[in-house]
Amino acid sequence: MVILIVGNGEKEKKLEEKFALEGCSVIRAEEVVEITKLPADKRKLDMLVLGQTACAQKENRDIISGPDWQEAERLYEKNAVEALCAVQKAFPYLEQGTYKRICYLNAAEGSINASWAREDYGRWMCACAVNMQISILYNRMRPLGYTFRLFGWREEEDMKRQTNAACWYFMGNRSLDGESKKHEDENRLVMRDMDGREVPF
Repeated sequence: MVILIVGNGEKEKKLEEKFALEGCSVIRAEEVVEITKLPADKRKLDMLVLGQTACAQKENRDIISGPDWQEAERLYEKNAVEALCAVQKAFPYLEQGTYKRICYLNAAEGSINASWAREDYGRWMCACAVNMQISILYNRMRPLGYTFRLFGWREEEDMKRQTNAACWYFMGNRSLDGESKKHEDENRLVMRDMDGREVPF
């Protein structure tokens, strides 16, 4: 399996190491612009993993003071817009691969239904925008044979444990049952945490 990880944070580095231990061929692009510069022999991708950068800087602003709109805009460009650009640039390479899988590390606090956040709303709004982006891409690309994984990352939890869980979740196949559509998990888009639980988003 050939995997491209986009992101330059610690979690992306740890995930790269874990994939390598599992015997995968891993390429990491620290910036989106590096994707189109991949050498010809590395342009057949099975999986694209997009890191989550919404936690790069903390706002520490609550609902009374309101979001830091400049920081929210910066994070939106870095997190949501660049993630979409990464999918666009990697698409021709994923088309040449076998698995056609797109995976996201996103903040669990970006969940509209399950967020317990009481501050830093600009960050979570950006994470929520990524969730909505994934939903749109899923609707467009699932009929083309693409599968999606969305991992709800929590900064306060153990990094190693979450990295291991994300790796397992991204690499694992979900059920495809031709006899019962309601059992076709690959045709559901869900966010999962490190314990494998679904996080409603």
